[in-house]
Amino acid sequence: MNDPFFCPVTVVVTASDDWHSQEIIDSRLLDTWHDVTLVFGPDHSLVFEHAAYSQADRFVEDWAVRPAERIDDTGLSTMLPAPGWSTKPDKSHRREAQLISRKPDLCLAFLSDPGLSTHLMDAAREAAIPVRGISSDATGPIDNCET
Repeated sequence: MNDPFFCPVTVVVTASDDWHSQEIIDSRLLDTWHDVTLVFGPDHSLVFEHAAYSQADRFVEDWAVRPAERIDDTGLSTMLPAPGWSTKPDKSHRREAQLISRKPDLCLAFLSDPGLSTHLMDAAREAAIPVRGISSDATGPIDNCET
């Protein structure tokens, strides 16, 4: 599948610092993969990108390397940080700016409180990238879609 017509669908993922639910992330990544396959077709790969510094970013990486949950040949990958990227906040903001500058198709934001926001989520909004906010309470995940 080297046809340039089939560009990957890119989703940036962000989370509040205290996000802890791998199950909700796994579920929403699978939902996103399924939606992309239905809307764009199986010839489009899906790329999840992140700033590579939070626990949630590790959850995304863990999910991406478990192909057993996906049952067809749709491509999937995640973008690891470039050499030299750091977990220091000043460098993570530069990484987030780089992610937004590549014009992703969607931003998934996992928030421990629906009133919270992340720097990457705010940057996506400013760049007119659709944001899907997902928060959790005692009853389970709550989706808040924005454009």
